[in-house]
Amino acid sequence: MHANIASMHAFAYADVMAGGKTVQIRDVTPELLSRLVAMADERVLSLSAFLRLEFARIADLRTAQAAWLARRPEPIPGLTREFVVETIRESRGPLPEGDE
Repeated sequence: MHANIASMHAFAYADVMAGGKTVQIRDVTPELLSRLVAMADERVLSLSAFLRLEFARIADLRTAQAAWLARRPEPIPGLTREFVVETIRESRGPLPEGDE
C-alpha cells in the first residue's frame, strides 16, 4: 500500500518539480475548504496535491470539450428542429384514431 501512496504523491508533485507556478486562491469558505480537505484525505493526498490533480482533470475535460466542438459539423442552413419534427411526422403518416 505504501508504494501506491508514494506513487500518487510522486505523480501529484511531478508538475511542481518541472518548474510549476504557484497559484493562490482567496475567499474560500470554511465549508468548501472542509469538503476539499475531506476529499484529499479520502485519496491520501495533501490538499495541495489533491488540488493539482483536480486542476489537471478540469483542464483535460476542457481540452476534450474544445476538441469535440472543433470537430462538430457546421449547421445546415434552414434545418431547424421544427422542420425535422414536421418531416418525421409526415413520413409516419396520420396518427391512429384516438391518439393525439
